[in-house]
Amino acid sequence: MPCEFTGCLLSCIAWLHLALLFSRPEQFCFNSGERFELTGTLQPFVDQSLKHAHKLKFSSFESIRGTHNQTASVRQQALNRPNTQAMSRVYFALNLHLHQPSGNLLRLLNHDPVAAKQILRALDRIPKSLWPYEKTARLHLSLSGTLLEMLSNAEFQAKAYDIMRCGDFLYYLQNNKIFELLATAYYHPILPLVPPHDWEPQIKRWQGLGWHLFYKSHFSGFWPPELAVTMEMIPVLKCMGFRYVLVDSDNVEPVDDLSEEELLYRPHIARYGNETIQVIVRNRALSQALEWGLAAEDFILEVEKKTRGLDFPALIFCGFNGDNGELFRNSTGTGNFWTQFYPSLMRGIEAHKTQIQPTFLTEYLDRYGARSEVRLKPGTWSLAEAEKGPYYQWAGNKKQKEALACVHHISRCVHRMRQDLRQHPGHPDNIKFVKEAQWRVLRSQTSCNFFWGGEWLKYCHEDLQAAESWLNGILIDRQSQIAQ
Repeated sequence: MPCEFTGCLLSCIAWLHLALLFSRPEQFCFNSGERFELTGTLQPFVDQSLKHAHKLKFSSFESIRGTHNQTASVRQQALNRPNTQAMSRVYFALNLHLHQPSGNLLRLLNHDPVAAKQILRALDRIPKSLWPYEKTARLHLSLSGTLLEMLSNAEFQAKAYDIMRCGDFLYYLQNNKIFELLATAYYHPILPLVPPHDWEPQIKRWQGLGWHLFYKSHFSGFWPPELAVTMEMIPVLKCMGFRYVLVDSDNVEPVDDLSEEELLYRPHIARYGNETIQVIVRNRALSQALEWGLAAEDFILEVEKKTRGLDFPALIFCGFNGDNGELFRNSTGTGNFWTQFYPSLMRGIEAHKTQIQPTFLTEYLDRYGARSEVRLKPGTWSLAEAEKGPYYQWAGNKKQKEALACVHHISRCVHRMRQDLRQHPGHPDNIKFVKEAQWRVLRSQTSCNFFWGGEWLKYCHEDLQAAESWLNGILIDRQSQIAQ
């Protein structure tokens, strides 16, 4: 009799705590309609109490919910759906890409201060906009090496001090509760268009600065500039320690038998030779909609519509530029990403109005992994390529092609000289000379030089000419050695 009474009492306590749970802002999720997971202060006691309770089904949760006033319409719709159509947890990962070509911010500060202030304030808003939602917010950032170089420059920091505290901004990015930083190529080149022997120096240069600024010895993810990546890059990325690479949805195709939803909403594996890497697919349609100002409510409805009924934990990954356009540069307080979309989404998530859950990509991969195999197709995230082919905006006209040919020629010369100096170093300054030549060749590959063309192509040619001058210094030394 005492045992029966105790079991009944514990069962009642379990129901009471579950009822209290629905009146408190604790996180919850339903798995397969029969099993559930709880987190929060009630978790330990509920776990113990449920040992004496019957298995709970979705209809049981419905009876509890009916005793409480639920004002969030989206949550009501989710809970009112039949058990077989209940929406499972959907994971949402977002990356903002930040890039300014070498010296551009300083030029703008001197000659177009309005534009410079808009860009700097767009950067400055990022960490401050996430602080109120530290328990929920998860954001990936990929910053080009040239932007990091300028923000960490003492002279520039002093000049921009009244607009943005650059040192503070870099310090805030070390908050790994809300930020996961992605590596990229230092000078923001279109990697498939530049010599393959320059891929590693571009990435290694970024890693060196990233390690120095953020005190991180490892970056798991790689964001290719303009999302231009090829199968041939996989061994290089793996050799440099990357776990996953980001790819646009238009540039990935299945090797295994996959549905459209599986291709878009799951991570995959790409294989080149004996090397493999995990692939995260950027949802092009949703990314563009967010970049163009989609409201949080519409985003939630679209995600729920696209993922309803899936039998796997969907991953929605979006990525776009985080310092361009009115969406980020607007300072009026209306129509800005950080004052409109993001706080609305966070409040909706924290109020349990949606099953969307922000996540870091490493967290998702640790939990669910990647299984299916895909191939990477040539291309970028550019809309223009649908009509004119891959890389058209960077290599579509005669002047662009001529400049790229010069890049390849001077880069080969630098590469051969580096190999030669390993065996015959000659004068001690020769190593310095070839390093000076190399970084100028790498900087000449900046995508902006080719994208904007015209005046910008001159920056490419100026760097190549400077690289030639440094190489000539080595050749002069060699000739003097021969003469002696």
